[in-house]
Amino acid sequence: IELAREVREIRPTMQIAFLSGFDDFTYAQQAIQYNIISYMLKPISSEELTEELRKIKKKIDERFEEFTEQREEKEQQNLARFLMPLLLDSFQNGADAAREKALEDEAVRLGFLKNAGSAIHYTVLVTSFMDKTGNNCTDETSAGAVHQVVSRYLRHAGFFCNGRVVSLLAATQGALDKYLHIIVEDIVQSVQRILGLSAVIGVSRSASALTHCHEAYVEAVNAASYSRSSGGGVYFISDIERVKT
Repeated sequence: IELAREVREIRPTMQIAFLSGFDDFTYAQQAIQYNIISYMLKPISSEELTEELRKIKKKIDERFEEFTEQREEKEQQNLARFLMPLLLDSFQNGADAAREKALEDEAVRLGFLKNAGSAIHYTVLVTSFMDKTGNNCTDETSAGAVHQVVSRYLRHAGFFCNGRVVSLLAATQGALDKYLHIIVEDIVQSVQRILGLSAVIGVSRSASALTHCHEAYVEAVNAASYSRSSGGGVYFISDIERVKT
């Protein structure tokens, strides 16, 4: 018990199990107060010990999974706080080298970019889920559905805002050219097959800097608006403007 107390002070997350022949309840209570993961009594067979170790492993896995989920949720929240003003605020526009460098450094710190100064381009997707009557069914869980698809192809981050899932994709121009059409078609088909809904997606041009991402967001919203008025589907702003011209 004294060893468990000292270990807990030095390594708070260490998991400790007791295997003891001492079945006094007061003793067991003392052990449990140090957050002991298991208290096993001798005699114990190899089968019983194996089963108990399986239970211990399951508890550790559950704690690790819970911790990981909390960490990932916090990381996504931090990214959303970074992305929302970058995309939604028109005052964020402007090709200033010092500001671009600061944004890239922050994106690296948050894990959105691997390193600053690389030849990365950015594309914005604006996605809404619609039911058969044309009602917008998009909610915060929709962001997770879009994330599952896009994460199979490219680095990205996103958030839910005003009935839309806004996604910022970051990749080389070659990778965007290769995967962008695949990604949007995958979203459309997955939403239809799994959720029984229709996806309305607006796609911006690629931007060569984070300081240009607000313009890309506006393009994606305009494309999504055109898509909705045309009965849904996927629309690229470049295609729309080419048709209008």
